[in-house]
Amino acid sequence: MLYKTDVPGTDEWWLMRLATALGASFPRKAKLRAHHQGTIQVPDGGNDVMRETYRRFVNLGRLNVARLIVDAPVSRQQPLGFRTTTAGDAEGDAEAMARWNASHMAIQARSIFTDVGIYGEGYASVDRDGGMHHESVWTTCAETAPGEPWNVEAGIVVGYDALERQDVITLYRQGPDGRVYSRTAVRPGSVSSIPSSGARWYPGRAWDWIGEAEPLGLSRVPLVKFSAPDGLGQFEPHLDTLDRINHTIFQRLCITVMQAFRQRWIAGDLPDVYPADHPLAGQRIPYDEIFQAGPAAMWRLPSGTEVEESAVTDISPLLTTVKDELRALAIASSTPAYILSPDAVDGSAAGANLTREPILFKVETLNALAGDALATLIELSFEATGTPRGDFEVIWAPVDRASWTEKAQAASQASTTLPRKTIWREIYQLTPQQIQQAEQDLDDEQFAEVVQVGGEPAAGS
Repeated sequence: MLYKTDVPGTDEWWLMRLATALGASFPRKAKLRAHHQGTIQVPDGGNDVMRETYRRFVNLGRLNVARLIVDAPVSRQQPLGFRTTTAGDAEGDAEAMARWNASHMAIQARSIFTDVGIYGEGYASVDRDGGMHHESVWTTCAETAPGEPWNVEAGIVVGYDALERQDVITLYRQGPDGRVYSRTAVRPGSVSSIPSSGARWYPGRAWDWIGEAEPLGLSRVPLVKFSAPDGLGQFEPHLDTLDRINHTIFQRLCITVMQAFRQRWIAGDLPDVYPADHPLAGQRIPYDEIFQAGPAAMWRLPSGTEVEESAVTDISPLLTTVKDELRALAIASSTPAYILSPDAVDGSAAGANLTREPILFKVETLNALAGDALATLIELSFEATGTPRGDFEVIWAPVDRASWTEKAQAASQASTTLPRKTIWREIYQLTPQQIQQAEQDLDDEQFAEVVQVGGEPAAGS
């Protein structure tokens, strides 16, 4: 049982504070996850048939634009390497990149950036061996120091131990004395009490610490928080617009389906019963059976009667409305219009460049924030293995990609003013590994030329 949850600054207080904040965020995260996955919750009420029919119509009428809004900037966030402020390290630090590759961070970083795009935050951790890991926003919560968003004061990772049949919360904290340590609290249970449905969760106080605090030998908490500029997901400020677009498509679908079964009626004087000379004289005439609709159905009508049907509803305004909403959403979310609406591809080259500018600025901002967190992650990795190093920065792939023709023209113009390696790095935008390979290939070519002419390699070649 945790007894000091009301005493600020204690481990119990931090654990309860962070776990409560994590549980309170579940409804919001569930809503964002549903929009990103394109799933729509079906309202309560009605029988199973009605609910299933409604779900089918809603699924047919949804347009998953939220995923496009997230993928647009995330696909342009590509770390190529790390370098320090040391002179001559412009091509990157080989050891830092080796650690990055050993932890498969090329894959894990994509998941972190996607979390930031959906939820406005993402997490990564460093283990005792210097390995780096993506942590789910559904199981992780951290709080940074006031005015220092890069400095995590305390954080937790929650989970369920199926073998021991207990919930687990691991607290990471930097104490008042500057010492960084971890503590683990557990609560027995046959199943996990932590919901995955998005329902709000309150941890309660029925937790027990396992052992004492375990020093980590680090200068910072081994949890790194990645954040969006305003702490919101890429599409979170536009949820109402997304719902309005899906609702308009849903209404268009309903109108289209209903018009396939338009109301028909017969105008004129029709008898209710068969006449006296008919074999069924006096019986009610079953008009529902006589006037059955079908591709080969023929109706014989008495003289002076006409068949009429309800008018067709024009759905063109609904189509136009969705296109207008998508254009407005593209502008508001800084997403190129051609991503959300393919017909926006048509236009001048200058106009296309203007539509790309907002997303380029957005990605540059996201890279600046993520770069600081990634540098912290690499520095913690070195520190965990007893070889502390600092002052890292991320080498990013260019946000705006140029064609090889454009690169070749720029390189030709810069060949008399810039060094060769600078052209490789800044104009051809080669990765550190590609630059090393280019240098090796250049040496091989020079050596082959010397051998071919029977001469000696020039000094320094």
